[in-house]
Amino acid sequence: MTISGAVTKEKSGTDEQLTLAGTSTRPQLILAPFQAISQLKWDIKANAPKPISDAEAAAYERLAATLAGHPAEVTVQVTATLQKHGADKFSLDVRDFEVLDAASS
Repeated sequence: MTISGAVTKEKSGTDEQLTLAGTSTRPQLILAPFQAISQLKWDIKANAPKPISDAEAAAYERLAATLAGHPAEVTVQVTATLQKHGADKFSLDVRDFEVLDAASS
């Protein structure tokens, strides 16, 4: 899926977690790295999931690095696999992103 919104960093214990802000129509989404288990594409000849690309595997880290250069929130368009973890708890495994607007401070 592809979705747009404000991405921010939040403290999660000693780590930082990237999140996509909630709106009036959807809850806040936790962003996570794209992994082989995130892949929905199937290789018919190999009868197995298609391997993910290096760009897909590195997308989350690139997004985190992009945010490091901006002290304020950044509006991005994220292409990701949606994961459900319970009632109103979702995450996105970031496969790709595009910066739409970087607020300046």
